[in-house]
Amino acid sequence: VKHFYEELIGIIDTFDRAVATSRKIAGNDTSPLIVNLIRSQNNQFSDIVFEAMAHYQNEHPFAPAPVILQDDKTAIEDTVIEGKADIGVTFTKHKSIPPEFAYTLMAELPLMLIVHEDNPLAQLQAVTWDDLQGYALIKPASPRLQSTFIEAVRQLRQHGIEPVIHEKEVSDFDRMAYLLQPDEILFKTEYSGQTPPATFLRFVPFADPKPSYGT
Repeated sequence: VKHFYEELIGIIDTFDRAVATSRKIAGNDTSPLIVNLIRSQNNQFSDIVFEAMAHYQNEHPFAPAPVILQDDKTAIEDTVIEGKADIGVTFTKHKSIPPEFAYTLMAELPLMLIVHEDNPLAQLQAVTWDDLQGYALIKPASPRLQSTFIEAVRQLRQHGIEPVIHEKEVSDFDRMAYLLQPDEILFKTEYSGQTPPATFLRFVPFADPKPSYGT
């Protein structure tokens, strides 16, 4: 029994030293997980990512906290390929990625529209693709914001609509809605509890079957 007890104490001591060493290594690591995404206070994909980052930090309390990359001049996919970010959250696939990189689906998020109150679509209970004929999409000048725009263009063309494009200087996703004119539309993800970000804006859902963004 004495021999067993001494062996057990030795194992516990070894384990404690290993834990202490691991914590020291993690604490000395100065390379946090870097995430690049379109930052927004009014979209479900941001909530999903921020919750995942919190879980990561809880599971790895001695590692550096994940950080959000600040880069408005580079497309999200390119920041990962160039090594500026470890993870990129996008809404469309890069035309060509090196074989050592991969995509994984995080969520399929249903879409809705944000429109100006003077836009005729604001009077509809739900919109169809045919209703969108002739309306303009906002193309943000910032490459970081363009994955949502690229996917919106793809979906419109898939339904036989060639979108009118209005390019605007904007580097903040949440500001795009405030720039909407009556002849413009903006796609966003739909989830409960939302209210339009301004009194002159309206949310308009799609008729079933609702389109979605693969995030």
